[in-house]
Amino acid sequence: MFALVLALAAVPGCWQAQDLPAQDSSEWPIRAFYKRGLRFQTEGSEFELRLQGRLHWEYGSISNDPDLQRALGESLEDAVRPRRARMLWRGWLGEAFEFRLEQEFRRGTTFFLNQYLEFHQVPLLEHLRIGHFREPVGLETQISGSVVTFLERALAAELTPGRNTGVMSYGHGPEQNWTWAAGLFADTDAKGFHAGDGEWGASARLSFLPWYRQDGERLLHLGVSGSRRSPGGGQARLRSRPETLLAPRFVDTGSFRARNLDILGVEAATVLGPWSAQAEWLLNRYRAPRAGDPQFQAWYVQASYFLSGQHRPYDRALGEFERLKDLPNTLLDEGSGAWELALRYSELDGDSAALRGGFLQDWTLGLNWYLNPQLRVTANWILADLRGIGRTDIFQLRLGLDF
Repeated sequence: MFALVLALAAVPGCWQAQDLPAQDSSEWPIRAFYKRGLRFQTEGSEFELRLQGRLHWEYGSISNDPDLQRALGESLEDAVRPRRARMLWRGWLGEAFEFRLEQEFRRGTTFFLNQYLEFHQVPLLEHLRIGHFREPVGLETQISGSVVTFLERALAAELTPGRNTGVMSYGHGPEQNWTWAAGLFADTDAKGFHAGDGEWGASARLSFLPWYRQDGERLLHLGVSGSRRSPGGGQARLRSRPETLLAPRFVDTGSFRARNLDILGVEAATVLGPWSAQAEWLLNRYRAPRAGDPQFQAWYVQASYFLSGQHRPYDRALGEFERLKDLPNTLLDEGSGAWELALRYSELDGDSAALRGGFLQDWTLGLNWYLNPQLRVTANWILADLRGIGRTDIFQLRLGLDF
């Protein structure tokens, strides 16, 4: 599999626009070419259909801690496994309409992660999205899993609502120095299905860019987000792994009855040339009288440095970070690609009121090698400490391809 990924990454046409064999326009009015995905486009770009994919393979090694294994009731084992295998269809009708279908293949099953319709240039609302997609809460959760600095998002991501079915409006200021997003959502399963009574929520996010210089080489990002919702079925539960899917859940409160959930998030990030820093704090406050109205908190702070001199790119229209661009194909051309060194500390407190889910602290050291914009090798070392129980060391390596 690794050989197949490397072979795909080395194909010259994969990293630049390349037309397929020409056809008589009277018989074949659609142009087909490859540019960050296989694209089918009509003359004048009135319609475009794009096929993309994502394949991530991982190896992980976890040290054994007898006390931790006894407390968790599960063994800590090394593993080799696919992390993500996805296919994405995106389409546009002119500049006013867009759709997206993203399918994931996991453990013998398939389901749609994102499935939505989007209308652009809507009066007052700017962009209107309807379907199943990620709610606008937090900074790191808005960034693609192929773009985040580390292999997995920080522990604080467990306090965000994730993907649900709903309707959302979003946009940005005239000078792209602030963004906004707000929507109404129904709690749904991974396939986007909802059945229940009153299990709805409202989420919103504001981001600000008070300082932006040298085309994003220097910037300061600030943001705040929140949500108010009713847990599905009147039941709630907080669970979290130590920033790797190769390990069992270290934090688990068990299920408890809850009427309402309020979420608050604060975020900040900066870029100073090759240096970058990012931090978030999130709070979950439940209205759950039998459990003592618990409140759970999580936060993280991270820093990264590009050894090869690049800077972390930022999307002003969305108020989030995006992938590196304009990198040469290291497998074909001379050069060593882009190298990034990163460090993160994060913690999640699952102990509150009558619930004792555990207090988890993680240190993560990461190294990223970007061979080109679509191919990335990432190594992470994680020290996970479940307070009062035990700790473990985790080494994880991923080869990731986006096409």
